[in-house]
Amino acid sequence: MPAVLVADFVGSPSTLSAEAQQAHFVEYATQLKPIIASHHGRELALSNSSENVAGLKSWLGGGGQSKFNSQTPSSNLLVIAHSEALDAIYCAVDIQKSIRESNRRAGVGKEVHLRIGIHEGEIQQKSGEVVGEGVALASRLALLGRGNDIHISESVYEKVKDELPHNAMRTDLFEAEDEFSQEAVYKLEWHALKAEKQLEQRFDRKRLAVLPFSNISPDPNDEYFADGMTEELITTLSQTKDLRVIARTSAMRFKGERKSVSQIGQELEVGSVVEGSVRKAGNRLRITVQLLDARTEEHLWSKNYDRDLQDVFAIQSEIAQQVADSLQATLLSSAIEHLGGQSEDVPVFLTYLKARALMDRRSDEDYQGAISQFELALKQDPNYAPAYAGLAEAWYLLRGSDRVGLDKLKEFSQKALDLDQNLADAHVAAAIHAKSQMDWKRAESEFKRAIALNPNHARAYFYYASCLFDLGRFEEARRQIDLAERADPLSNEVLLRAIWMHCVFHEFDSARAKLEKATKLDPKNPNLIPFWGFYNYNKRDYAQSLEYLERGNYLGNVNECYMAGALGSLYACNGKKDKAYEVIRTLLSYPEDAPFRDWSIGFIWAYLGNSDEFFKWALRAAEKRSVSIHDYRLDPELQYVREDPRWKEFLRKVNMES
Repeated sequence: MPAVLVADFVGSPSTLSAEAQQAHFVEYATQLKPIIASHHGRELALSNSSENVAGLKSWLGGGGQSKFNSQTPSSNLLVIAHSEALDAIYCAVDIQKSIRESNRRAGVGKEVHLRIGIHEGEIQQKSGEVVGEGVALASRLALLGRGNDIHISESVYEKVKDELPHNAMRTDLFEAEDEFSQEAVYKLEWHALKAEKQLEQRFDRKRLAVLPFSNISPDPNDEYFADGMTEELITTLSQTKDLRVIARTSAMRFKGERKSVSQIGQELEVGSVVEGSVRKAGNRLRITVQLLDARTEEHLWSKNYDRDLQDVFAIQSEIAQQVADSLQATLLSSAIEHLGGQSEDVPVFLTYLKARALMDRRSDEDYQGAISQFELALKQDPNYAPAYAGLAEAWYLLRGSDRVGLDKLKEFSQKALDLDQNLADAHVAAAIHAKSQMDWKRAESEFKRAIALNPNHARAYFYYASCLFDLGRFEEARRQIDLAERADPLSNEVLLRAIWMHCVFHEFDSARAKLEKATKLDPKNPNLIPFWGFYNYNKRDYAQSLEYLERGNYLGNVNECYMAGALGSLYACNGKKDKAYEVIRTLLSYPEDAPFRDWSIGFIWAYLGNSDEFFKWALRAAEKRSVSIHDYRLDPELQYVREDPRWKEFLRKVNMES
């Protein structure tokens, strides 16, 4: 029996004529076609006129009355058939998410909503009309809802309840005399996963953390080697489609911690943990490693390795393969092939590990030290691709969006790719550079390639999310940042981006909870100040937001143009125009090539309500490839900017069409 999904579009903008509303409906329905196809759906009817819906209204009228009988179908109905009920439900959820995204893009007063009903039953197609018991009850279920609801019949619920990813709440919406009263109705709570599904995902055995290996070498300076072994094992195990491996940033937070495996498992939400120790004495290695169940602390596998230092790559390969086999996972062929970056020279590898250890300290001084170590590795082996990828990342972290940083990013990422097309880090670096140049097509291609090579690459998901948000693909961006957060749950960088997403989507409880988590993880992180400000700004508490940003040292620092622009904008929002003008004058005193200088000046003018000055400076910033599009995507204060005809001209300048 086919599953029938009926979507009833309601709430089209009242300012539109009937013809325009129908065109609006068709435009939205067209956007849904890829979603329908991805869930094996078949579109049976797309009715966008009262005449086409008349037959369905007549069919519904022949049945009993429901409490919501006054809500007859709109003139905009979409009927979809699925061979499996679960496909119909997943399709309905993705449709609602897509509509939610489109509404955020459209702005206040221009939203449309749809209510969905799903039932299994007969479908008939007569004289161009789609009718039948399945269509009738699915339609009735749709009419029970308000905008954005999904209702399913009892027969569908009973069939899929064990596989439903969301909770479904039983309701009693049909009257006793209704011919459908024998069917209970379930409202799908599609906004969140079931608690047991969340728990199942969190503590799956194939969700794995590699904890920092202990250094028990006679020389404490060999700490870098133990850390490097940890990082290399994480990188290798990440290159599987079956395992979800916690990123280095989160795993390294447990270095030196005296916590139980089960406690760490709970904090990282993993089902398996790898831990071990390294003893390096001269040219001899002793490595002890064990794989444990994070819930029970049961040993799943363990082994000691006593080898020559020259065997380090073979040891890494054996450990990775044993862990994968124990968890019934399959390493990608590229994982083993690229252990040690294909260098056969152990000293080169050791130099590289020293550079990576410096990178993890996250200070400008350490980035400089890492650059020196990467350069030394390349003197030892000019064809060592991971060192070029490391140089690209180090220069970008050191110099950010200035011209030197971007030029180095381009140069070294390309050299790494010339040597090794299967190096995920190099593809991420190339993607970041392409994004900075607004080459969106190449950026997306490089991000996807990096993720294909390393399905657990947290930074790839993180930067890809930013790219997608700039492009206005909000739900896709949310999915990518969710994946980044799952891969790197204790990374403040990822956590702050997730907070940013929650704020713009007005999910303030989630945003505050994660802000408090970020504050606990790193209370001295200077980035917490602007994010608390951003949180309050989106709650429309402009005074509190300004109070936070005034704590930052953003004026007089040429490297803080972006945050100075945010400060000036908040002065404008709080009616302090003189102070906003003062920030503009400060920005004008900076060198013209200061990152985000022109964009920030335009930003302040936009909040002052001067669209002419905004577009003047925004277009200058676009010429310099120094803009931040996501600032304007959803903010209702800037709706007037998005409605200005010049906005489309600006988007063309930055290689976007909408």
